[in-house]
Amino acid sequence: MALTARIRAFFANLAHDPPGERFRRHHHRFRTHRGEEHPLLRFSLLALGVFLVLLGTAMLVLPGPGLLVILIGLVVIAARVPRFAHWLDRSETAVRAHIPQRFRHR
Repeated sequence: MALTARIRAFFANLAHDPPGERFRRHHHRFRTHRGEEHPLLRFSLLALGVFLVLLGTAMLVLPGPGLLVILIGLVVIAARVPRFAHWLDRSETAVRAHIPQRFRHR
């Protein structure tokens, strides 16, 4: 499957999952399709996620898409750590509760 098709499928799955279960389902899909990873690969991808979060944090004061990079880093981490996926789901529902209805698309 081409890379662009995989990226589109990833975002389509993420968008169609209900809020509050989105990241846990992503973690489950990732584990089901990829199976167990080599520990070095797992560590490298976790380090990439942490690096993206730190880079995005720096971009909040520097030019660049800081929030987008932070979110991508969080999703990379959530794909590998089930507790983190659960925490992101809880955070998403808490944030959605504070967003006025007119700004939501669902």
